[in-house]
Amino acid sequence: MFSSRRTTVMVGFFVLLGGTAVSAAIQQLETTEIVLVQTSDDDGAVTAAITDLGGTIIMEYDYLDVIAAEIPLGSLDELSAL
Repeated sequence: MFSSRRTTVMVGFFVLLGGTAVSAAIQQLETTEIVLVQTSDDDGAVTAAITDLGGTIIMEYDYLDVIAAEIPLGSLDELSAL
């Protein structure tokens, strides 16, 4: 199906690509923090603020007024000021 040279090049490309993805994932893990944010926000302002700060909503709980989010470390002070 593929020549051995083409297969080697493709494998090399994916190894390099995979190394980059792993490096980026490790860097992101080192620069973010997973937090629980207590809120009674019904209009989505806190959720919008989290994403505006570069965060990601992990979970919005149905029976608790809590949002789990991953936040960049540099944005934690801004988030706590809300």
